[in-house]
Parts: sequence; structure tokens; C-alpha cells
Amino acid sequence: MTRIWFEGRWTGANAYIRAERSNRHQAATIKRDETNAAFYIAQNAHLEPITSPCTLHFTWHVKDRRRDIDNIGFGAKAIIDGMVRAGVFPDDRQKYIVRIIHDLVIDKNEGVWVELEEGE
Repeated sequence: MTRIWFEGRWTGANAYIRAERSNRHQAATIKRDETNAAFYIAQNAHLEPITSPCTLHFTWHVKDRRRDIDNIGFGAKAIIDGMVRAGVFPDDRQKYIVRIIHDLVIDKNEGVWVELEEGE
């Protein structure tokens, strides 16, 4: 099992939808910036490429319980896309990512641990 820390607060679904409704360019900028951030983190982790089915376990560290887990979990999209771009996965099809698990931990240091577990 491999673990990687993605630091910071990732944009939730509600904020992304608000941005998209107000200005589609603003939403595209959010997606691009967060995918790029995830790409650089994954690239600097020097992970071996994963080509077998994998489970991703996201443990989100948030400062309080104000946001719903489904809202917070939206950040997984940019993180996974960044990992694909960094070569961790060939792509994000179900052939490679077969399961995604989300957990929350209250912590003043916001971010997310992503555990990659190969095998179904």
C-alpha cells in the first residue's frame, strides 16, 4: 500500500458549482489549478506506475464538520486527474480504479491522505 499527502483545502462540489454558474471560466480555472497542484504532488512523490486494479482510500482532514462528506469528496476528481497526468495510473477508467472510499478526520491541518491499494 502506498500513501500520499495532498495538503490544503480542496474545492468542494458546492463551491465548484457556484463558480460554474457564475462564470464557466472561473470553474475551469479551479479545475486546472487543483489538477496541476495534484500533478506536482504526485510527481514529486516518485510513485511507481500502477497498472492493476486499485482501491483509493481518501482520508480527508478538515478543520470542522461544516461541510458534507459528499461535498468534500468532490476534490477527489482533481486529485485523481493529477495522478493520471503524473503517470501513477494510465487513466482513471474502472480498469485501474475499482473502488473509492472516503473518510473524514477533524484536524487543524487540512488536506487528504490518499492510500493506493493494488488488487481488487
